[in-house]
Amino acid sequence: MSSRQASISKKSTIIIQYFLAFCDPTEEFFQNIRLVSKPWKYAIETMKYEELPNPFFWENLHTHGGKFPPFLKKYLQMFQQLDIRIPNWEPAKKVNFFEHWDSLRLLILNNLKNLSHIEIREIIEGLEKYEPIHYPQNFKGFLCTLIENSKNTLKVLLTSYNFLPPFPLPNVEKYGVSTEYGPSTTLLRPYDELPWSARLVERIEGLGTLYGDFFENEIYRAKNLFPELNTILLNEGDLGIRYDQNGLNDPIIKVMTQNYKKHLYIADSPVWDEYFVPPKVSRFQNPPRNFSMLFDLEIMVIDLPEDILQINPLSRGWDRFESFMKACTKLEIVVFHNFTEKDFGSVNFPNVNEEAKIIWKQRFLLLKSRGVTLYFEDNHNQFYEIDYKKFEAEHDIDWKFEFSSI
Repeated sequence: MSSRQASISKKSTIIIQYFLAFCDPTEEFFQNIRLVSKPWKYAIETMKYEELPNPFFWENLHTHGGKFPPFLKKYLQMFQQLDIRIPNWEPAKKVNFFEHWDSLRLLILNNLKNLSHIEIREIIEGLEKYEPIHYPQNFKGFLCTLIENSKNTLKVLLTSYNFLPPFPLPNVEKYGVSTEYGPSTTLLRPYDELPWSARLVERIEGLGTLYGDFFENEIYRAKNLFPELNTILLNEGDLGIRYDQNGLNDPIIKVMTQNYKKHLYIADSPVWDEYFVPPKVSRFQNPPRNFSMLFDLEIMVIDLPEDILQINPLSRGWDRFESFMKACTKLEIVVFHNFTEKDFGSVNFPNVNEEAKIIWKQRFLLLKSRGVTLYFEDNHNQFYEIDYKKFEAEHDIDWKFEFSSI
């Protein structure tokens, strides 16, 4: 190929990949694009996407009986993130993720390399009694090889298998050992203490976010071990179950609320509609039922559902708006977040009925009368990240808890 032809080929690849970046990289899409022409085949096979679009991709692979279609090798090589949930469900719904483990292990190790994100976690749903997952004997070796294949590119490492590789991970910023809990789960998985020690510090020097199911003494230890640690991300599923079982007397919740009150930062769209710790910043769709934990709330980010904004602003707890806001005695900033209505702060948007417009005008006026600063976010305007940084600086918060279902 001449240099001119090579230049044209490179330009065509860039143009095609620009188009592909806006497409959903499903398996069917991948196969169809490869059939268009050689340039399109090359473009899709060298394209890079963040994550698989199908959340049930790994769960559905068992239907192939361990004999995977040849195209899957090239397909998986497009992705920079590996996100697997190993199901631990009630016996009636039990799926043996490891049924064709030898084939699955090789498929992953041979085709997923130089990843930025590895997350392999157990998800518990519907169990009355915890039954531990029986990992294959070579699972630890699998994890070690998987991580080693991405050791220079990896930024996020989250597992339910308490394992720390025997080599440095120079770019990992977020690390944790944790379990995901389904919404109907009422029991906690017994867990081992995180692999603290000089080993962890040596191998993940620049850790910024630590995620996990914590013992109460680990919070203090984590902050002392990692000088660059700025976020301890707590599983709201774990905390919610603890609160349901023990209330504020739970040892971890007690340590947080008594010793680290200043650092209770973000409750991110909690599954439980009752706050069990008093956050300084909260993000939600509908007001929580429990107003007693709102006394320290200073920044509120509201992801407005379309039906609440446009049709019925009094449903799903929004009829208690005035009482809810009165409980937020330290409230300084409210960010209304909605992607469908541009400039909805003016209340002139076309898709909202007249009664709803009147109610929202009254709510905005009530907040302004209390000296609260309002921001309105849509696809074109985003402000609250800047305010978070300002908030941290003004309140001398050098690290924080975040609560998340992720």
